[in-house]
Amino acid sequence: MKKALVLIAVAAVIFSSGCLEGIWPQGETVITGKGVIVNMFEPDFPELEPDDKFDLYLEVENIGGTDAKNTYAHLFNIDVSEWGNPTKTKSIGTLESPDEVAGIPGDIGEATWELEAPTVPEGVVFKYQPKVRLMYDYQTIASATIPLMEKSEYKRLKERDMLSVPPITTDVSKGPLAVTISARTPIVIDNYTEDTVEFRVNVDLLQKGGVFDPDHSSGDMNLTSDDMDKLKIKIDASGVEGEAETGSCNASVNAVKEDLRRGKTLIYTCELEAKEFSASASVPVTVILDYGYYEDLTTDIKVTARD
Repeated sequence: MKKALVLIAVAAVIFSSGCLEGIWPQGETVITGKGVIVNMFEPDFPELEPDDKFDLYLEVENIGGTDAKNTYAHLFNIDVSEWGNPTKTKSIGTLESPDEVAGIPGDIGEATWELEAPTVPEGVVFKYQPKVRLMYDYQTIASATIPLMEKSEYKRLKERDMLSVPPITTDVSKGPLAVTISARTPIVIDNYTEDTVEFRVNVDLLQKGGVFDPDHSSGDMNLTSDDMDKLKIKIDASGVEGEAETGSCNASVNAVKEDLRRGKTLIYTCELEAKEFSASASVPVTVILDYGYYEDLTTDIKVTARD
């Protein structure tokens, strides 16, 4: 069976196969910013004496393209029983995304831990590094338009030196994942019963954190190996039909879970049938990624017992 190929990719390097007709451009991606950023994670007094009371303060802001839901901050890397025994986990809730049209910034969230410096021997400076794990549910959406062309139309334009195929531009919502949609353009269809359209979805992490199974609660910082590095992917390609019963593109019917590890590229392949069209057509393609996201942050505190 011949295959006309479409690649939906976050990686810069694309490997192609199948139908050799058509031009394979690099493609362009519009990446306009991050998701949730940390404005501050620090104590109000970085140098303390035993029994000093102080606050450890976290401020985060959603500058991304979608709402950050079920946002939690988990304090760790210190024994809280020696620091006044505060509640380790703080709920921040939902951080709404900016409304760029109205000029309204995204929500700012805060968490504060009321602490008490531990007892230490006199004359020695003890350095501590409290950490916080920020966890929330997020979504990244990427979209582009893929051109299709019947073989007869492709030959006609090529023979007349009229074939012009601009690069495909991918629009990506702001967040910790970047997406580039590339394609062998145009997708040339000769026989609707034999030719297929094949998608390859590549996903990479952009920021320092990682993804986790969106079915795992952000209120629980303990991630097992089954929870880590998981996301859900859903593909909507109007103008093509999936073959989910063969397992060739289950994500075009229902969201499916896939692995995304730091330093590795997630590659997901779809094979779809093109619907009939006349001469040429444009197929809008949307990739929806749902995931939990976590990031660990560190601050410094010094405790000295004076003589």
